[in-house]
Amino acid sequence: MLKKLKDKISLQGFEWLLKQRGYQYWQEDELEKVIAVRGTHPDFYVKTPQCEFLAEVKSFEAPSVIDEAVNRGIKVGVVEPKDLLKRLSGACKEAARQLKPYADLNLPMIIVLDNWRRVRIPLNPQYLIQLFGVIEFRGECNPKKGITERIRPFHGGKRQLGPNLHSYVSAVVVQIPTERYIDDDFNIERQMRVRILHNPYAKVSLHPEVFRDETDTIISYSALESRWEMRPGRWKVSMHKEMLEEDTWSRTRIVELEDV
Repeated sequence: MLKKLKDKISLQGFEWLLKQRGYQYWQEDELEKVIAVRGTHPDFYVKTPQCEFLAEVKSFEAPSVIDEAVNRGIKVGVVEPKDLLKRLSGACKEAARQLKPYADLNLPMIIVLDNWRRVRIPLNPQYLIQLFGVIEFRGECNPKKGITERIRPFHGGKRQLGPNLHSYVSAVVVQIPTERYIDDDFNIERQMRVRILHNPYAKVSLHPEVFRDETDTIISYSALESRWEMRPGRWKVSMHKEMLEEDTWSRTRIVELEDV
């Protein structure tokens, strides 16, 4: 109950999203109607035309290292990316723990991240993909030339998602309101969109049509291209222009990563 009160606005935002997409859902205190509860209580059981899935919602509450620096009046400083990633990884680890008892049900399961408090934590694609390991740059030393060659980025350590780590998590979703106000208590419903990171290691994938609105951003790994790709959910332009833009999007590289 305490968690529900603390995350009331985040849970409400996900409800708005589900209603706007036309999906049926059951909340934490209604799970017994649709599933056998196994100790933990995920926040939502959702039924869509494509599939059914479980969702655990996490919101960011405590100030980040950037917030603390700003509050202390520090104008110039250095922030380690790993300190920001720690908050993101921690939220996903906690959510995955809630979903774990249901891992053998052959159901897609997603983690939903919400930042309505505007904590200074980056939730952009470049940070989200580092749930698969902090990006490291490696190269080959050429002693004859005295240079390092073939420098490429790879997933390094501190993973929260991988082939043997939380592979029951199908996707990580960042829910984003399309409108924000200066003094916003979220008592007025507004349209919601998502930024969704599909897990290429997932034992059960989330159907790609579940979150694929024209306002959504989809991040997925292309095994054929050996890289992460980012694209919009739907096209709103003419067929000719759509084909041109789709070609451009398909070549949008966030970063090449070879060890996924």
